[in-house]
Amino acid sequence: MNIKEKITKKAIQQLEKKSEKLNALIYANPINDVISARQSAAEIIKEHQGDSVKISKLLEPLAVKEKNAFELHERQMKNSSKWCEELAKVDFDLGQLKTELYYIEQRAI
Repeated sequence: MNIKEKITKKAIQQLEKKSEKLNALIYANPINDVISARQSAAEIIKEHQGDSVKISKLLEPLAVKEKNAFELHERQMKNSSKWCEELAKVDFDLGQLKTELYYIEQRAI
């Protein structure tokens, strides 16, 4: 394996990671997480009626989960078009690098 092939493979790995990260951000469904947290909260409240200390302790992680989900939703609303454009560029570059790697490997044969 020559240096050009190593560099190309490393660049492909980096772009694949970036592509996965962008896909995860774009296709995340934070509202589903909010609904899930609220359903769980309703069940906790129903199970532990009258024990407000226990209820508050059990609801704390759900509140954090809900807050994080709303923050992600806000980020999606602000940045989704930017992320989609970036993903298109990354996927285009990834395709070019894979083509280049193919030609490098064919020349090595």
